[in-house]
Amino acid sequence: MRLVVTKTLWNSTADVVVVGFGASGAAAAIAAHDNSAGVVILEKQPANSHLSNSSMSVGMFLSVSDVAAARTYM
Repeated sequence: MRLVVTKTLWNSTADVVVVGFGASGAAAAIAAHDNSAGVVILEKQPANSHLSNSSMSVGMFLSVSDVAAARTYM
């Protein structure tokens, strides 16, 4: 897959349109591409300074084993 940054074009067609290029958007775009779909990614942030929520959280997800204790803590 190659990254293509273009100016706004409204005459494109695609099999899959991915909104947002964070972790989920990237996974969806790659999976669609790998299954021979034409993919367009819509991202509001510029390519040279893209900071998705996934990258800001360092890819970490909070998971607790004691939900009641986590609610009390928060």
